Amino acid sequence: MNKPQQPLRPNPKKARRDRRELPIGLIVAVLTPIFGSAILLELYPNIDLDELDNYSLNTVIVRLLTFAVLINAGLFFLALRLNREGLGRGVLMGTLIVAIAIIYFKFLA
Repeated sequence: MNKPQQPLRPNPKKARRDRRELPIGLIVAVLTPIFGSAILLELYPNIDLDELDNYSLNTVIVRLLTFAVLINAGLFFLALRLNREGLGRGVLMGTLIVAIAIIYFKFLA
């Protein structure tokens, strides 16, 4: 007869690693819009943010944040591919913060 299978136990080392990686992923995901804006300003150096009116500035900010969400999606799937679930969770949490900022600038500001 088959031996009864033992229940799976969580690996404490992996749980500790996930707890350490979560804040790193959160910080990376929140800082991604800064890197995205630097890339955008390098690609389009003729954009002068001081001359834009409020609506146009909000549109530029929303597009920057949307670009950051796309980068965060790539980082999230890369973290999952590398078996770094804690890092992926942090990136996902940071992406939710960026999504809240998008909603604010799109509808409330």
